[in-house]
Amino acid sequence: MIPHAGPAGNGTVLVASQFYLPVSAMVANTLWCEADTDCAATPFSRPVTTSSECYCVLFSAALNTSTAATYRSEWTRYCTARPMICPEIAVMRRTAVCVNHACALAPLSTP
Repeated sequence: MIPHAGPAGNGTVLVASQFYLPVSAMVANTLWCEADTDCAATPFSRPVTTSSECYCVLFSAALNTSTAATYRSEWTRYCTARPMICPEIAVMRRTAVCVNHACALAPLSTP
């Protein structure tokens, strides 16, 4: 206790000894990670169970590696032969990182 600390003059001064990140309420299984190597930046952002669910692969999403592999496999199975009209755009390559046990896209670096 430090005498005369705080507004009432009888408080205690606490010193932070560790850095903590806030805990998310729930992390979806598709995003769960322990390390950056558990994450992947992938254009296959959602599951496909029929050819009517096919979508254009345009932008990167951050998912854990097993989910990314599953979504890629599903998309390849149902959508490779399906004719789709998708815009041709250049997509910036992104990196996925693990933040507080959830995969996320790393911020774009600026030159």
